[in-house]
Amino acid sequence: MAYRVYGRVRRSDNGVGIPGMRVKAYDVDWISSDDYLGSDTTDGQGNFEITFDRDAFDAGWYDPEGGPDIVVKVYNDQNRLVYRSGERSGAGKDTFFDIRLDPLDLIGQYTVGGRVTDARSGRVLCNLPIRAYDDDLIFDDPLGSGTTDHNGNYIIPYQKSSFDGWFEGNPDPYVKVRNDSGRTLAVSSTRSEAPRHSTIHVNIGSQEIERSMSECIYGWTARYRQEGTHIVVRIRLNPDSGITDATMTALRSTWKHWTAG
Repeated sequence: MAYRVYGRVRRSDNGVGIPGMRVKAYDVDWISSDDYLGSDTTDGQGNFEITFDRDAFDAGWYDPEGGPDIVVKVYNDQNRLVYRSGERSGAGKDTFFDIRLDPLDLIGQYTVGGRVTDARSGRVLCNLPIRAYDDDLIFDDPLGSGTTDHNGNYIIPYQKSSFDGWFEGNPDPYVKVRNDSGRTLAVSSTRSEAPRHSTIHVNIGSQEIERSMSECIYGWTARYRQEGTHIVVRIRLNPDSGITDATMTALRSTWKHWTAG
């Protein structure tokens, strides 16, 4: 007896079919691993069709099945899982799926995204590495990483398997923003029991930064305060002997004038 899993993958906002999505069908088993039933790529209208026979899912006397227990998974053009259906238990000869995907689903099954800005000026901050984590009681799960674009925006896709556990229903994501040397500039608050697509905006505030510097045989420690796109440098003037207090006052005024410019 031939079986068929067919349907359409389309956008939830306008109902337009989505071409080029890879759809895979499985028979869910309790005793053994899930049986792979086949796959197809959606056509120009988002349609797909997968056919298989009984041997693909019936394991025999120790695991008798009246009909397949079907689950379908959808992957984007980067082979990233973006959708998993519920189980259709005891499916018949023909099983139809009308799959509606949010535009963000085309990026990943789960996403966290937002914008990174300078808390002082409000300017967007680009080319900053950003990592997402799921907040757990013992060990936080890494969800993925990205970089802010020219508008300060980022989006990080991840899958349920990245955070799923015995007591996990929804993710509890938070993000860390770093500079190009790996220093953490900000850690966001946690979005507890977040939806599949969550938004976390981050403001980068003041940071006291210290780093060792060297040039040829010389070495020194640089310390400064970074406020987003602003750098606050402290300069100490050590006078030689014979330099008067009036001269030092004039020099300090000159330094303040040039550094402020």
